[in-house]
Amino acid sequence: MSRTPHRPLATALATAAATALVGCSQGGTDPDQDTDAGAEREETSAPEAEPEDDNGRYDGPYDSEFYDALGAYEGEEVTVIGEVAEVVSPTSFTIAGTEDTDVGPLLIVSLEATGGLEQDMVVSVTGTVHDAFDITAVEERFKTDLDDDLHQAWSGGPYIEAIVIDLSPTSDH
Repeated sequence: MSRTPHRPLATALATAAATALVGCSQGGTDPDQDTDAGAEREETSAPEAEPEDDNGRYDGPYDSEFYDALGAYEGEEVTVIGEVAEVVSPTSFTIAGTEDTDVGPLLIVSLEATGGLEQDMVVSVTGTVHDAFDITAVEERFKTDLDDDLHQAWSGGPYIEAIVIDLSPTSDH
């Protein structure tokens, strides 16, 4: 008995397999369907500083990660730990970044006098982040008169409106 090749069957099977593979790679016509299943994707969200507390608020060091994400925290309450860089006035001071970063000082403004602060003292500050210091707006909100000459250098820069200033923070605040 002689063997005859089954070309029509082999061709049909190959065509069906190729069609199935092409259909899988095109993802269909559903615009919500994932057409890159299994492919790695790079997330393109805004930088986010870590760590966060139980309420999802930033609670950590004043470092480059926090500074880079500062805009994302506009109007939000955060807690940062840093060293006092300069006491600007009785109601304001700056904190410096941690030793492993080169971020510049961050202005902290408080409604109440911030007595007891000394340069290089480690403090924990809980307050609201603002992206642009406007001395007139702060004076109106706090119903106070800040020294324009002392605060002029901070105009337009980010700052934190302090709610709580802890002069002796612990590792867990």
